[in-house]
Formats: sequence, structure tokens, C-alpha cells
Amino acid sequence: MDAETWTLVRDAFARVQEAPSDGRQALLDDLQPGVRAEVESLLAALAAAGGFLTPPGESAVGPGAMIGPYRLLEELGRGGMGVVYRAERNDGEFRREVALKIAGGAMFTPDGERRFIQERQLLARLEHPGIVRLLDGGIAAGRRYFAMELVRGAPITDHCRKLELRQRLRLFRDVCAAVSYAHQHLILHRDLKPGNILVTEDGAVKILDFGIARPVGPESPEATGTLLQPMSLHYASPEQLRGAPLTLASDVYALGLLLYELLTGTNPRRLEGAGYAAAIRHAMEHELPPPSRVARRLPRDLDAIVTKAMAEDPANRYASVAELEAELGRHLDGHPVLAVPPSATYLLSRFLRRHRVLALGASALAIALALGAGFWARQTQREARRFEDARRLVHTVIFEIQPALDAIPATLPLRKKLIEGSMEYLDAVSQDVGGNAALLEELSGAYLELSAVQGNPLSSNLGDFGSAKASLDRAEALLLQALAASPGRSSLLLLAARVHIRLAEYHSQHGQSDAAFRNAGKAVTYADQYSAAQPEDPDGIWWAGVARFTSALAMPAADWKLRVAEFGRAAELALEAAERSPADRRYRRSADSAYRRIAEIYAVHDQFDPALEHALKASRLSAQLLDENPGNPQSILDAAADAAVMGEVYDYSGRDPESLPHYRRAMELLDRARKADPANTRIQERLAVASRDYAEALIETGKPAEATVPVRRALDLYESLAAKGQLPAVRRPGFAYAWFILGQAEDGRGNRLAACEGFRTAVERLQEIDRDTPLASNWRDILINVRAQADVCKAP
Repeated sequence: MDAETWTLVRDAFARVQEAPSDGRQALLDDLQPGVRAEVESLLAALAAAGGFLTPPGESAVGPGAMIGPYRLLEELGRGGMGVVYRAERNDGEFRREVALKIAGGAMFTPDGERRFIQERQLLARLEHPGIVRLLDGGIAAGRRYFAMELVRGAPITDHCRKLELRQRLRLFRDVCAAVSYAHQHLILHRDLKPGNILVTEDGAVKILDFGIARPVGPESPEATGTLLQPMSLHYASPEQLRGAPLTLASDVYALGLLLYELLTGTNPRRLEGAGYAAAIRHAMEHELPPPSRVARRLPRDLDAIVTKAMAEDPANRYASVAELEAELGRHLDGHPVLAVPPSATYLLSRFLRRHRVLALGASALAIALALGAGFWARQTQREARRFEDARRLVHTVIFEIQPALDAIPATLPLRKKLIEGSMEYLDAVSQDVGGNAALLEELSGAYLELSAVQGNPLSSNLGDFGSAKASLDRAEALLLQALAASPGRSSLLLLAARVHIRLAEYHSQHGQSDAAFRNAGKAVTYADQYSAAQPEDPDGIWWAGVARFTSALAMPAADWKLRVAEFGRAAELALEAAERSPADRRYRRSADSAYRRIAEIYAVHDQFDPALEHALKASRLSAQLLDENPGNPQSILDAAADAAVMGEVYDYSGRDPESLPHYRRAMELLDRARKADPANTRIQERLAVASRDYAEALIETGKPAEATVPVRRALDLYESLAAKGQLPAVRRPGFAYAWFILGQAEDGRGNRLAACEGFRTAVERLQEIDRDTPLASNWRDILINVRAQADVCKAP
């Protein structure tokens, strides 16, 4: 049997052995006849050996058996060279649980025994908090073993699903520090993968399994390379796959692959079911896409870092793991990274990133952008390169720095300055845009981002709805130009979906239902087209769900069952995207919002059980997101919205006392958000609604005196927003209804004069709204009730 065939046999045997019994036959049927015969003979030998092959003369062991002073408790894992058990030492001297590795396995050979001894020797040389510690070792009944600290934790990829990007990068730097320590002791790990890197409950990294590690240097038995090198195909370096001699750069490559997976949630090598030869072909023939193509919001610095770490030629990678760790440190600190070629634009963008939360810095940037616009405009005709630099700078400000600021409280004025300055800069160098689809796309996307900051009621905004609509119109006009210039450009389909989603949201918030529904339909069409063109992009799946969410918002309230179905589909698509890219919080947020809407609809239609079910689903998601990032303004808003909806569910079901703690929780969260971001009109609007609903619940539970404080607070907030033109039209009936609640509270206190004033004001406000834009049917029913209360006040 030649080397390549043996490797195929070894890999196939490992897959079949680890597969469930009912899945083994299918795997065997896929093998070449010669390989299958060898694998079946090994499986037969395995069965005859009672579970795994052991060196001659040795018997199988299992839980309950004693190995030296250790009693085996349960099997933790097995490989070709040994089995690891959770074991307990209880020999009268002390008691301690350990991970006990025992030599033997389906591939046990004299070479395997040498590796086992070498692993113990290498671990004995390492003493680092990020590397599992060797505790003991010996031979019992002719069987070699060694004991290590027992690590209780999850693979790093699983642990990182709940972390923000910066948290994942910091944790990965801990991995680098541990690997760098091993390299300093001239030890090459060769098998760095998620299963061998655990994270404990307290967030500490532990690198395990030095089973195929080797010392670095000419004395190493494998320094010359061999096709029989053991490896994990998904994380092996190109030179490892080829059987070439390995250096420390091989671990750098494996860390690059791991970093790719932590950033995107996926391993870039799609080798399911592939053997050794197929893995080599894949590594040689397929260029891996940059991480940002999978997780679209990643900064380009990280693309450059991953690309350098995973360079095909080891000489082009980072010279050491320590350099990779330092590079990530530079990125986290906002400094330029070495993997990106230096330019004036890039260096300036890094400076801005380091100082993005300073208002003075923001003002300076806005001025610099405005002053620089004329300079760049004069230069563009002479130097095209500088034009590209300008575009890159604006792209960085709008699509990297600005979204990052969204997670920082009280930065709305800063975000507005940054985007407006950037737009002036870009406009100055794009007077003759012509049919440049790429530039048109970038301009359209920039105006779309600007409109969200100015006045998107569904996110943090400044309440400048007129400017927001003007920016949206500009974004749509540029989009149409781009589509005409390049109709087959798939990224334009996604941008078109986003533009029409925002237009639908705007029209919906301003009571223009026909325009909202029309734009939502266009958004669904464009999003589905993009998702079909880019089926692997989780963003495409997510935007298809967002489009359906927007469509459901625009549907008539009477079509409530259809709305529930559409919101449900939006939640499904959001969770599908989250499965593909768990690190992207937007996907889970969307599912949360969809479940919240479904709960509201069921509650209004007296369907308590499904309403509570979906309210709980929403609450679990928002609680998870808030736990991951307690200071994130959007996470606080989402948790508050879910608490308020839980209150509504109990309120509509007639269980008013049970609604009160949920309304209080919503107000507590919103107060916390408002203190951190006082300029955020969305927080003020949400707080007004929660305070009004809490007051209503207090009245319904027989506590009208307690209701006057929260309802007057709601009225103050509504008045402030309306006076500044920051109250969307769709919220105006809620403002009027707060006057009715005040009337009820004062009536319950016996203050008839104040009660009648509240009722009359509510009627006047609702009638005024109805004259401007006809009220929805539910508000018409409320108007009838309010008018009846006001008429009582007229009676003698």
C-alpha cells in the first residue's frame, strides 16, 4: 500500500469509526473498493479488540477500571494513539479529578508509542496558564498513561458565538500568547483547531492535545517531512497537506484559519467527506474569500490580517505568532496595521478611529472634510489615485466608524457630523460621476446611512424626518442611476432592497400606507433576487427576512393572520442567518423584533397563549443580547420593548396586576438608556409609550392616584417631541390617547374638572389627526369611547 492510499484508509477509518452506527454503511458505500476493504478489515479488528486496539498483551479498559492510582470515571474522547478519560486519584494521599490519557488506539503502532512519550515530554516543558498542565505519568500493567489538569469548557468557536467582535479578538490574542509561549520553547503544535482550544466558564483559554506536536529543529524525527504526517484537514497548512517540512509558520497559518472562523462563524474550507488528496487539491486550487465577504461588516484591517496569516507561501505570513498577536493589538487600539499598505487616507482613518468618541475630534474631522473637499476636487482631474484615496476615507468613515459609534451612547451628533462631512467630501470629487456604477452605489449607500442617523424611527436617530426623507430620495435616485449603468451587479440588488425597506419604514411611520406597502413589495423582490444570486451570504438571507418584516408592518391591521405569517417567516430567515454567522448580533435582533410583533398581534386579538409564547421567545433573545453587551443602547431598547410587550400581553388578557412589573421593568431600562443618550428621540418616544401604558394598567388595577405621575411624564415627553417636530405621524394618536388616560386618572381621584379637560383634549387631538390622515379602525373605536366620556362632561 503506497503512502497516499494508506492516508486515505486512515482518514476514512477515522470518519467511519466516529459516525453513528446507522450512518456507517453510507460512508462505506462511498469509498473506493480497495480503500473500503482495508477500512472494513480495521473495523473488524476493532470489534474483536473490544472497542479499540491495544498494544499486544494488553486488555481493554473502561470506566471503573484502575490505572495506577487513578480510577476511570468516564470517557472524554479518543484518537488514533490513545483514549482520554475523566479519572479520579484517590490513593489515600489526596483526591483530585484529572484528564487521564492512556496509550493505545485503532492506529497504535510503535511510531504511535513514540508520539505518546513525546507528547508527555513536551507537556512537561510547558508551564503557561493558556496550556493544559501535565500532573503525573507512568506505566501501569504495561500500559503508558499520563494525567493532565481536567479542563471544563467549550470549544472556542462555541464560546465566541455569544461574544462581540472585540471580545473575540481579545480572546484570540490569549490563544496567540499561549502558542507563542510554546514556540519560544521550540514546540510546534501542528493541530490547532477549535476542539483543541477550550474556553473555561471564567473565560480562560486552554490549549489541549499536543499528541502530534513536535520539537522544532533538525533533531526532530519529522524535520524532513513525510506524507504520513497526522493532521486535521480543515486546519492544516498547505505545506502540511503536501507533506513538506514544517516550521513555526504552519501554526501561524492554522491560527489564521481559526481567526477566519471566529470572525465569520464558518470554516472557509469546505471539506465535508473529503479525503487527503481532495484536501490538497482544494488548498491548491481554491483561493479563500476574504472574511468580509462572509460577514459583511468586518473592517478591512481584519481581511488584511487574516490574508497575511494564511498566505500560501510561509515566507509571506507573519514571521511569528507574537507578530500576529501584536498586529491584532494594533487593530484593537485603532492604530494602522502592517498588513495594510500605508497611505495618507488609511493613516488618517486609523487616527479617527482611535478618537471617534471625542466631540472635539468629530468637529475637527467635519471641518477637515469640508476644507479638504475643495482640495481633493482640484486634484482629481490630475491624480486618479487621490480620488480613490478619498473614496476609501469616506467608506471608512461611513461604513466602519459610523456603525461602530451606533453601539456607543450619546454619539448621535458626532455621527451626523461625520457623515455630513463625508458626504461633502465625496460630492466634491464626484461631480462628473457619469455611469460609474461602483461610485453611484457608494454614494447611494452613504445617503442611506445618513438618512438613518437623521430620522429612522426604528433605530437611534436625531428626529430630523424632513432631512431623512430628502436623503432617502437622493439615495433612491442614485440607486436608479446605478441599476441603469450596471443592471447585473448583485450588490446593487441588496442596496435596492435596503433603500426600499427604509422608504417603506418612512412611509409607514408617517401614515402613508399605500406608499409603504408598495416599497415593501419592491424590497422583497430585490432581496429575494440577491439571496438567489448569493445563496451563501447570510446577509442576503437576513435582508430577505427584513424585507418581509417591513412588508408585514405595511399590511392592513385587518389582515392580522397574514401579518403573523409574514413576521414568522422574517424570524425564520433571521435565525437561519444567525446559524451561518452567529457573531452578527443583527440577525438575532431581527428575530427578537419579529417575535415581539407577533406577540402584540395575538394579544390584541385575545389569543393569550400564542401571545405569551412569542413574547417569551422575544424576551429570551433580548436578554441574551443584553447579557452579552450590557452597555449597548440598542440592546437596552430591545429589552425594554420586550418587557413592555409582556406587559401588554397580560394587560389585554385582563390580568392587569401581572402586567405592572413588566411595565416598570421597561421604564427602568428606558430611563437607563435615556441618561446615557439624552439626544436620542427614539428612547424618549419609547419611554412616553411605556409610561402611558403603565399608567393605564395602574388605573385598571384600581390605583388611579398612582397613575397621574407616569401619565403626566408621558405627556411631557410627547409634548417635547412634538414641539421639535420629532414625533412621527404614526405616534400622534398615542399622544392624544395619553390625554384620555390622564382624564381617567383624575376622574378616579375625584378631580372631575381635570378629568374633563383630559377627555376634551383627547377628542380634539384625535379629530385633528383624523382630518389630516384618516384614523385606523382601532383608533376610531377609541375615539368613540373617548367622545362618550367627553359628552358626559357636557351634561348638566
